[in-house]
Amino acid sequence: MPLNMQTIKNPWVAGLLTLIVAVIAVFLRSTQLGEQILIDDEWHAVHGLIHLDYQRILLSFGEADRSIPLTLFFKLMADTIGLSEWRMRMLPWIGGLATVLVVPCLLRPWLKSYEPWIAGLLIAISPLLIHFSRYARPYGLTVPLAFAAVIALWRWWHDRDRRWLVLFVPATVLAAWLHPLTLMFTGGALLWFGLASLKDLLRDRNMAGLM
Repeated sequence: MPLNMQTIKNPWVAGLLTLIVAVIAVFLRSTQLGEQILIDDEWHAVHGLIHLDYQRILLSFGEADRSIPLTLFFKLMADTIGLSEWRMRMLPWIGGLATVLVVPCLLRPWLKSYEPWIAGLLIAISPLLIHFSRYARPYGLTVPLAFAAVIALWRWWHDRDRRWLVLFVPATVLAAWLHPLTLMFTGGALLWFGLASLKDLLRDRNMAGLM
């Protein structure tokens, strides 16, 4: 049966396609994860939680680029239930799986027919995104957060619907807290629309954009 708009609207077909993409995403992000050891920058948080208390972790990203919320979370686990490689990768793993769902949903207004499932499949098999999902660093979380923030900003600007601020502001702040370099994307997008609104002000005396 060919995939067309009518076929996709069938909830059984849509559910089956979603299940297939989800199974692929979970498998590629989980296989042999238990045998994976800490490498490279994953040790930054471990060094931080060993040598620093909660207050010092909270107040500094450190010279070695620690993710503050992840390091706090790791230290809390180390002081309570115990820390392991799998537990350190739990949040990036969840974020990686969420990306497969969140990105196609946010892009839905621009995608037609079966394209959301194609987008989800491409994200599910992306080697870089698979790596981020298995890496005890904030990237598995910052990818969906920063992407959601930029899309929310676009919708806020074009739809003039302030409800998108409810997504843009917390997603931007949390992504920056996880890794400050995300501000290059979320802040850059905000600057773009700021310049566009400044152009409207200078050309048409229109302050709506700035407001």
